[in-house]
Amino acid sequence: MGAVGNDENGRTLRNSASSAGVNVQYQVSSTTPTGTAAVLITGNDRSLCAYLAAAETFTISHLENNFQHVENASCYYITVKRN
Repeated sequence: MGAVGNDENGRTLRNSASSAGVNVQYQVSSTTPTGTAAVLITGNDRSLCAYLAAAETFTISHLENNFQHVENASCYYITVKRN
């Protein structure tokens, strides 16, 4: 679950995840693009510079309306933004 834009990057994320067997339930924004990130890997360390974009539009109501998918999931990956 997450939020993406109604754009090529959002479609790529959905197609890639679905092809790998992930049941994605994205909230799609028609006004905000899908976020992007630059990743720098040095040895065992990584740094991210993220543009969250649509990810910041995710609403609790989308989670509540799709909570059956959370209840039926066998694994979770969770990340949060700290202010």
